[in-house]
Amino acid sequence: MTRILNSAVMAAGLLLLGPMAQTPALAGDKEDIVARWDHPYTDGSYIRFYNDVTFKWVALLNTTEGKYRFLEAGVMEFDTPGVIYGRNVTEVKYRLKGDALELKLLGSWVKYSKVK
Repeated sequence: MTRILNSAVMAAGLLLLGPMAQTPALAGDKEDIVARWDHPYTDGSYIRFYNDVTFKWVALLNTTEGKYRFLEAGVMEFDTPGVIYGRNVTEVKYRLKGDALELKLLGSWVKYSKVK
């Protein structure tokens, strides 16, 4: 119930404030993240970020597509279609250093490598 209430408050805030509600990312992150990032341990598993703020996350058993945005320094949001209906919105901590993108997934940092 609390999650639904929080989502409703966030949605109302975005509607009222519009673009002012978004915090800008660190300078350069928006441009630097646009690339293909390979998973460190699994061949054929990667994340591809595009200029139009969409992404494609390819894993062994499925592919997920959606939108991303930067919430604040070190925090991204992934917005994907729900399994049955609606949307799944997930906040993920990130660190972007040169050719390395680290994402905190399920409590552990995973270091992706940029494909050139």
